[in-house]
Amino acid sequence: MTVAGGRMNYISLTIIALAIYLVVGFLFAIAFIAKGARSIDEVAISTPLSVRLLLIPGSVLLWPKLLLIWVRK
Repeated sequence: MTVAGGRMNYISLTIIALAIYLVVGFLFAIAFIAKGARSIDEVAISTPLSVRLLLIPGSVLLWPKLLLIWVRK
């Protein structure tokens, strides 16, 4: 992960940052699907789990925005 000058390769750093973002997003998505979606959207209260599972990909990618919305409610 280091180059001759001792600096971390920018590509490696970008991949690590992306991996951290996606892991945090996945952990957030689990909590959001379990409780957050219901508190943000009234329609989500009556949706079955199979439908809420479809929200996982979007929740993983958009977790910072969804977290802000969830905290404000």
